[in-house]
Amino acid sequence: MSQNAPEKQTIDAILTLLDDMIVQQRSKCLKIAHRINPRLTPDDLMNPFDWPEVGENPQFAWEDGLLAGLQSAHAALCARYLPTEQYEVRRLKTGEDAE
Repeated sequence: MSQNAPEKQTIDAILTLLDDMIVQQRSKCLKIAHRINPRLTPDDLMNPFDWPEVGENPQFAWEDGLLAGLQSAHAALCARYLPTEQYEVRRLKTGEDAE
């Protein structure tokens, strides 16, 4: 990191916050999708265009766009400040582990 770069502790705190926000937003997207089609799984939402009734829903599209923005911010921070470290966003729980 350069002299002006934030401390690792600060970056870790920001990434943890973004990570929590991403998990919450994924859950929100899944709840909206389940109102439309209760059989969908979190993996199905990786390609919502495969489910036109979900992908074309304005509320889902809005929330999915927010999720994409959070994921982009997370990726940008990882690329800028953690080029040699592994960092992965938690996956939304599925199956019996899901809420």
